[in-house]
Amino acid sequence: MHRVLRKYKTVLVVYSFLFFSFITPQGFAQETIRIMSYNLNNYSSNSTRNNALKSVIGSIDPDIIVGIELTSSSQANNFNNDVLNQTGNGTYSMGTFLSNPNNGLDNNAIYFKSSKFSFVSRSIVVSSGNHPTYRFTLTNNSTSEQLIIFGIHLSSGNTISGRNQRTAEANVIRSITDTYSGGVYFIAAGDFNFSNGTEPAFQVLLDTPNSGKFIDPAGFDGNHSWFSYDELFTYNTGGLFSRYDLILNSQSVVTLDGGMDYNPDSFIIAGNNNGSTGYPYTTASDHLPVYADYIFGNPLPVELTSFTAVLEKDNVKLHWETETEVNNYGFNIERNYQKLNLSQIEGENKWITIGFIEGNGNSNSTKYYDYTDTQIYKPGNYQYRLKQIDNDGSFEYSNIVSVNISQPVDYYLSQNYPNPFNPETRIDFTIPEKQFVSLKVYNALGEMIKVLINEQKEAGSYTEIFDASSLPSGLYICRLEAPGFAETKKMTLLK
Repeated sequence: MHRVLRKYKTVLVVYSFLFFSFITPQGFAQETIRIMSYNLNNYSSNSTRNNALKSVIGSIDPDIIVGIELTSSSQANNFNNDVLNQTGNGTYSMGTFLSNPNNGLDNNAIYFKSSKFSFVSRSIVVSSGNHPTYRFTLTNNSTSEQLIIFGIHLSSGNTISGRNQRTAEANVIRSITDTYSGGVYFIAAGDFNFSNGTEPAFQVLLDTPNSGKFIDPAGFDGNHSWFSYDELFTYNTGGLFSRYDLILNSQSVVTLDGGMDYNPDSFIIAGNNNGSTGYPYTTASDHLPVYADYIFGNPLPVELTSFTAVLEKDNVKLHWETETEVNNYGFNIERNYQKLNLSQIEGENKWITIGFIEGNGNSNSTKYYDYTDTQIYKPGNYQYRLKQIDNDGSFEYSNIVSVNISQPVDYYLSQNYPNPFNPETRIDFTIPEKQFVSLKVYNALGEMIKVLINEQKEAGSYTEIFDASSLPSGLYICRLEAPGFAETKKMTLLK
């Protein structure tokens, strides 16, 4: 039994770093937009609170802010002027204010960087409970895509009547979103007042029959107790408890098909440090802000930022990274071999597929891939390329990277491994030129008991497996012979 050893004494490794895309993006450039929801706890302007709010919001640098629980139009304007436009993060505008007809001291407002968005409309969709829910519409200035944001403030109260009221309000919201087609981009952001994960209102919002459903970016399905997940708590009155503040996505923004796409894993609860919080969050509000990132623009290409080939021990290690992926089914790894003739590379074989690595589908974050080619049989130039395949079967090729494996420069017989052994052991050897070679095993009396190799071999490095399952324990001798060369190694069989 034998196989070729993938080990060479002299190697030249050639590798490259690539910065290119498999697909050329066209149309508008993409931009990342950060959307934040913040219950401002009956905001009224004062220097202590404003300074804390500027510290919180300035560090997050949102492009859109859904402000919950504002006392009046004047205080909503004060928040824009005294806080947002004092953060140094750009100029914010406020959408046209609309006072809650049932409670003029409990209002929601929308704020946005005017360089990136334009205000379209606002309306109150729920005002029957003790808090309102608004619907805001904005237009992205670069892509002209419209975004609908439901500024949520469901009714409070951890009672049967409170939960029933929240369920009724959730049904009103779903009655609106269920009319939207798959091409309408909408999210819900605000204070949901859920006391636990089993709330019927939460289930109503997450229910799946049609495109009007919402998706929780934190991965909850509504069947968990909040108290096992304090890192998700947002309500702070003497200590964090309850997951009141959320951002929920629609199906249309999680498909990563262009227009507006949720950036996976970007949902953050600011100020929650493993279930606890502190200044400036405790001074700014009795709620913690939550935010998430979204991509506006055409679908991202599968952007390959590096592709390398390096010889590691007996194998060639391929590594590549993608910065973004859209509809990426995966990568075929293809190899081409060219033999060495003295110092030159000559001839060319066909490209063959040697493996497949599954892609990440859709991604806006860096992904890392590795593949090891263990079939390095002989000296030569080994070239590699990636065939990136989309879900629809279309494909593109990467640039080529290569590794040169030089001719062995000397004879070599390794010590067998393992040693002692039972019942098999590996024997490696190298020859520097094409010639007749024998590799034989003898017992302690000098009697030949096994011929492993007795033939002409090309220059290269090889491995043989010696199977001693039919032999008794004891000392054995391995001998490699070629014209003008002979070497032996002792091997110990222990059964």
